[in-house]
Amino acid sequence: LCPNLVGLNIEEARTILRDRALMIGSVDRRFDSTLLPGTITQQSHAPGEELDAGVEIDLVISRDR
Repeated sequence: LCPNLVGLNIEEARTILRDRALMIGSVDRRFDSTLLPGTITQQSHAPGEELDAGVEIDLVISRDR
């Protein structure tokens, strides 16, 4: 199952995905003044979605200006 990665940082997400045989796909960085830089704000698969091993999950991560 796809985990909920929103609110985590990239290192936390990498560990969780590795434990579930999933991978990080593309990473888009967007400015968000309300979050610490490096915080995941969106993911390409919904939490709880059934995924096969090796599937890549694309992420959007907050960044500094």
